[in-house]
Amino acid sequence: MADWYGKYDIFIGVNGTGKTTIIKKLIAPYSRVLIVPSSVYDVKESWAGYNTIKPQLRTYNDPKTGKARKVWHVPGLASLRTKTVLDLSQMKSKNDLQEVMDSITSNLGDGFDNGYLVIDDTKNYVASGGDLPHLFKQLLISRRQRKLHLAFAYHSIPQVNPELLTYGPRFFLFRTDRVPTQEVLAKFNDPAAFEALRQHVNAEAKRNPHYYQPFDGKTLE
Repeated sequence: MADWYGKYDIFIGVNGTGKTTIIKKLIAPYSRVLIVPSSVYDVKESWAGYNTIKPQLRTYNDPKTGKARKVWHVPGLASLRTKTVLDLSQMKSKNDLQEVMDSITSNLGDGFDNGYLVIDDTKNYVASGGDLPHLFKQLLISRRQRKLHLAFAYHSIPQVNPELLTYGPRFFLFRTDRVPTQEVLAKFNDPAAFEALRQHVNAEAKRNPHYYQPFDGKTLE
């Protein structure tokens, strides 16, 4: 059962290569799905027809200052039973987005058995360098215990935080434009093989713009 729970996939490709189409096929069998879109417009375009949920402001007592402040949180995660897209229309800043992601990563678990979390344009929530946010790291570590599946989408390889590769993802590689950084390449067992695969995908994409290659993120098997 440990192999069944805790699927973890990273999708990389420029706009228009078909990442969302493949993700939709991947999540089709699942009833519990939370989708964090890349933008407000993405809700109306890529994820049109899905249910939506709006973050809400909640009063929170800050233990450091002893003062009450309002933070964004996502209600009803435990009772979610449908494919649902997060409505980001009220988000005004990067801090707002981070509060929403903290709410998701800390509360998604109980009642969400065999559910899928999809994060489109993951760079909005996880920087390409430095340590992963603590709550995000805990989500990756505990995904099997929480019985969660994860799918993260990126537009280019350099956007991917190298630490994400240490948790054993499966990759779906579409056409990419930017060359991977040495720090990212170093996380693969065979960096030269990965770069050869990237060039192969780009070559095939000239004939078929939706061509992609799935592979194991550590072994390239």
